[in-house]
Amino acid sequence: MFSLNLGIYSIPSEKKRVPICSIAILINNSVTYQLQHKGEDISSWRRLQIRRDKKLPSLKYNGAVYQYRGNQDVTHIAHHVKNKQNLKLPMKLKWKYFQLNVGIHTASKSSPVVDQTSVYVGADNGRLYAFDKYSGKVKWIFVTRPCKNGIHGTPAVDLHHVYIGDYGGWMYCLNKSNGNLKWESKLGQSIGASPILVGERLYATIEVGLPRANGYLTMLDRSTGDVLFYSDPFGDHSHCTPTISNQRVYLGANTGRFHCLDMNTGRELWHFNTRGQRARKLYDKQLCKEDSSLCTSTLSALQNTGEIKGTASIVDDIVVFGSWDMYIYGLNATTGHEIWSYRVTGLVMSSSAIDTKHRRVYIGSHSKIFYCLNLDSGHHVWSYETQGRLMSSPILVPVSSIRCTQGIAAVFGSFDTIVYILCAENGQVLSELKLGMGAISNEISFNNKSLYISTNKGYLVKLDGS
Repeated sequence: MFSLNLGIYSIPSEKKRVPICSIAILINNSVTYQLQHKGEDISSWRRLQIRRDKKLPSLKYNGAVYQYRGNQDVTHIAHHVKNKQNLKLPMKLKWKYFQLNVGIHTASKSSPVVDQTSVYVGADNGRLYAFDKYSGKVKWIFVTRPCKNGIHGTPAVDLHHVYIGDYGGWMYCLNKSNGNLKWESKLGQSIGASPILVGERLYATIEVGLPRANGYLTMLDRSTGDVLFYSDPFGDHSHCTPTISNQRVYLGANTGRFHCLDMNTGRELWHFNTRGQRARKLYDKQLCKEDSSLCTSTLSALQNTGEIKGTASIVDDIVVFGSWDMYIYGLNATTGHEIWSYRVTGLVMSSSAIDTKHRRVYIGSHSKIFYCLNLDSGHHVWSYETQGRLMSSPILVPVSSIRCTQGIAAVFGSFDTIVYILCAENGQVLSELKLGMGAISNEISFNNKSLYISTNKGYLVKLDGS
């Protein structure tokens, strides 16, 4: 062990405050940096570990992967319509289970992930459930370490394991046949987003709250749970699930800043400031003149403006995301330059779905309005007003309907407890199914003609077509 002490050095287990920076470097086939700022508790140190004893885990994995937004290539091109199993209307209740969520925390809830035989979903009571997808019977339940807000992220599933993080800051790897724990890793103070698998790697966003709010991206070896890097801090929490494409990771933070990082090192390549972030931080007079709703007389009134909560989608070097500054953005994924932005009438927490063939973006907002925009220009194509707030991220599914010549439907839930199925080309309503089982704040899952929905009140529901 070689230690360079700039001031007073203390080991983390003592949790003492130090007046100035301390650095400890361990040389034994790995390098560990421990950084401590003046006056902060050592227990909140950020650690960056770079493994030297082996190559980075492979980007290849021989098997199917099921995870948030459903893409095995992890580009978050939200739900290519390649499944030949068309959604058939009307939809009817096949089975339901109660009670998953108990209403803790206001964040979007875990979405169901469906593989060949099972449905996996987390709950805010700190449990991860596996159900038989045909009967709805519980196969096993895993209980996390005690934590206040349980699980809100969506599990990632491969051939043999299930991966999930919790609001206690732990990441778990479980045997998917019986729910037994393979490994667990303490990564931070909370994990609200979903883990993403890329080859033999696992990526996750981590939150810390003390001594001040912050967030990081981390990469783990999926087979062992070993941490391979932590990124530089974002300056506030990040609730975004990472989007990964072309060796880059894309995600936003509560600062109102959108980041692009190198997927192998976590090094930032560029960042983009939303309008809300610029108005809040810089009091940009010209920006305020252009959009007075972003500017007020006090900074405190702007403190939430520009936060980015949803997961980005990326297609053909265009990365799309929404913000609490009431804009939807399309950026150049290579440079971070703004290509277009579209002003909506409410906060945006929903993630987008993208029809790559017809070049359209689909996304909801807190104003109850669901939008369809042109992917290349951001121009409005159509919109539809629902009866409740839209946090649920839409999916695109194949549908058989004479009212939908392109054969694609946008499916999403709402705080009005309704499942909406709209024709993607024109916004016509194909179905509005009122479940009445609580708000739907997450993504609905589609598998083999069926829809799987978990609600804020704790229901898990399977709907089948006629």
